[in-house]
Amino acid sequence: MTNVSSTNENQSEKLIRLLEDQLAHSNQQNKELSKKLDQSLKQIESLTQQL
Repeated sequence: MTNVSSTNENQSEKLIRLLEDQLAHSNQQNKELSKKLDQSLKQIESLTQQL
């Protein structure tokens, strides 16, 4: 029974690391998309003022 428990803990740790990596990647993508969105909003403001 100890081996099964140990295996489950190991699998859980691997899953947690994978999820942490995915979260870090998603956070990075969100930062990049936020920058692009800010740039687009500035362009829209500029174009709107020109109208």
